[in-house]
Amino acid sequence: MSIDLTRRGFLAAAGGLAALPLQPIPAAAAAQDGPRFKLGTITYNIGAAWDVPTLLQACKAAGYGHVELRTTHAHMVEPDLGAEQRREVKKQFDDAGIKPWSFGTVCEFQSADPSVVKKNVEDCRAFCGLAA
Repeated sequence: MSIDLTRRGFLAAAGGLAALPLQPIPAAAAAQDGPRFKLGTITYNIGAAWDVPTLLQACKAAGYGHVELRTTHAHMVEPDLGAEQRREVKKQFDDAGIKPWSFGTVCEFQSADPSVVKKNVEDCRAFCGLAA
């Protein structure tokens, strides 16, 4: 790419830059209300002792849009939930306008013992099924 350092080239470039603010704003950007993202939280510390209703109430009051559920905490959203219980949890989240963002598991995959890794992979798969 060559740069035209003549007076004519400079004036053409300056004119183009000066005209940029005159360009129309795309409709999607102009119609946007509020921020393009919402903050979220994780139940690692703050919500570890809260059940689902308490957690959702706190998230809604704080203006959060998402929550990561850590496993083995008081909310009890775990892979052993039955189909009806899963539907009820999903409905509670939907009604609150909060999205379950992810699951933070205790699955670790760096063990030297292959049986430990295998069990953790199976546990992780169960959480993937819960998220589906």
